[in-house]
Amino acid sequence: MQSSLKLKTAASLLELNNVITTDNKLLDKHLHGGIQLQKVTELVGKPGAGKTQLCMKLCLLVQLPAIVGGLAGQALYIDTRQCFDPHRLKELANKIIGDYNLAVHGFRPDQMLQNVRYVECLSAGRLIANIIALKEYLQANPMIKLVIVDSLSFTIRMLTNVIQRTALLVEIHEHFQFLMSSNNISIVITNQLVVKGFCRRRKRAGEQEQTHKMLRLETTLGQKHSHFVDKRIWLSEDKYFIGKTCATKRLCVK
Repeated sequence: MQSSLKLKTAASLLELNNVITTDNKLLDKHLHGGIQLQKVTELVGKPGAGKTQLCMKLCLLVQLPAIVGGLAGQALYIDTRQCFDPHRLKELANKIIGDYNLAVHGFRPDQMLQNVRYVECLSAGRLIANIIALKEYLQANPMIKLVIVDSLSFTIRMLTNVIQRTALLVEIHEHFQFLMSSNNISIVITNQLVVKGFCRRRKRAGEQEQTHKMLRLETTLGQKHSHFVDKRIWLSEDKYFIGKTCATKRLCVK
């Protein structure tokens, strides 16, 4: 009698390409190759830090062919803030085609934009409804390997009842876990920063040590949400930090 178990070796798992490059070698190194499949990656930063631009860029980088180490996949972009810019996406596509010499593989900007699906969700109810609908949509479109939610916090924070907000967040993350394991996709979300008081940091100048008072910035949505996030990337101007909290984040790209 033949076993129904489909087992893999640990060596074969290492050979699989399960990451999406960020197009930044130092950041990829700290992320063990890039944005990982079956993981929730959160991008946080002040307005204008580049979260949406990185999200749009990832929608194109997931399409890189296997010959250059890509997944040859497609992306789905859930927009809650109306910040998605197809004109900027086309500019990024042109640059990526040039940087990776993709024209010889038949890549065109218009074709790359066709591989990015888009849906607008301007309320928490619409957001959860679309996330639930992803179960059937992803099964029908197995080429999709990346789902972006930009931003998860924007619509969730509209809910004033903390209990309802927390319950909805937990439900969303439960759906995320199912979608990732069932479809082998990556989920990237963006989040905002809020001021949570002040902190003091010591800085040595020559032989003297000075203490500076600074604003303490933390992510929104709370601790329970943070437990569901596998990797958190902090964007600040041209710098990238990695870490779950403001106090523990470490600089990885400058």
